[in-house]
Amino acid sequence: MKILQVIDTLDVGGAERVLVDLSNLLYENGVDVAVCTILNRGKMADKLNNGIEHYNIGRDIKYSLLKMYQFYKIAKEFQIVHVHMRYNLKYVWLIKKLFLLKNKIVFHDHYGNIKIERKVTLLMKIIILDTFYVGVSHELCTWAKKFSKDIKHIYHLPNIIRKNITYNNFESKRERILIISNFKRQKNIEFAVELFATYLKNDEMYFDIYGQSVDQGYLEEIKSKIDSKNINDSINIIHNCSDTQAILKNYRFAIHTAKSESGPLVLLEYMSQGIPFLAYRTGEVAEKIAGHFPDFIRSDFNIDKWANQIKKLMNSDLKQIETKMISYFETNYSEKKYYSKCISIYQNVLIS
Repeated sequence: MKILQVIDTLDVGGAERVLVDLSNLLYENGVDVAVCTILNRGKMADKLNNGIEHYNIGRDIKYSLLKMYQFYKIAKEFQIVHVHMRYNLKYVWLIKKLFLLKNKIVFHDHYGNIKIERKVTLLMKIIILDTFYVGVSHELCTWAKKFSKDIKHIYHLPNIIRKNITYNNFESKRERILIISNFKRQKNIEFAVELFATYLKNDEMYFDIYGQSVDQGYLEEIKSKIDSKNINDSINIIHNCSDTQAILKNYRFAIHTAKSESGPLVLLEYMSQGIPFLAYRTGEVAEKIAGHFPDFIRSDFNIDKWANQIKKLMNSDLKQIETKMISYFETNYSEKKYYSKCISIYQNVLIS
């Protein structure tokens, strides 16, 4: 079994994290796996096991036939081309048609905006029909089944994270709340800023926001909102952290305010380290957690209720909560189960 994992770049993000963790897990279990990035290596490439071959196409012109041919030459040596993200699938599918690539294509759909935008173009439907579809949530799989009953195979592979036991500590006498969220509109970071400005700054709380500038315009809007609320001294924005698990133990609490998610992976990171949080109810991970830790999940954006719930949780027995969270994570998100399910999908693809 030879598997090529494909993505545009390994910059910091949820899908990128899944690719790195999955590739390492496959490699550690003896699977012949390699990684190909289309644009550039990205910061998270350093997290790949040293034994994993990493090809980088370095595409600068979108439809460069030379770069497409380079990709074809690499991909044809593998039985399965496992593509992450929809825009990367379009690129790989075009190469398949131009150069008659005969490999099986597994499409791993991480689309986080599924609650807001469910439509796709006719071309995208045709492309997905030509793949083996893997959705990270039941909602994505249900969506895929609705727009066509002819998809060869649809598989559900819920996300996991690999627990990190290395921590970076810093000295702080302040009570800090953590947000890990790239700057995209669906992440609803403006609600977090409003929440802080209205309630939490008076309690000597401080926010640290860790996230990449995916949408520069949105980032500037958030900075302007922070300025207008006169809370610059209390909110810290950090862009250059590629290992967020390593800093989690520096915090007692976290929030997640995204309106639409497929995961979100970050909630699993909080669970793995026993960091209590409050999050909006969106995505498969949030739905599962709500059944076991209902106080951690809200189904509204009522700013009064969020503030009261945060204060209630932070005044709880956090040590007891931490123990329950870590136990839940280790029971429900084991690497062994994830690996077995992924291998089963590959085996089904190869015999189809």
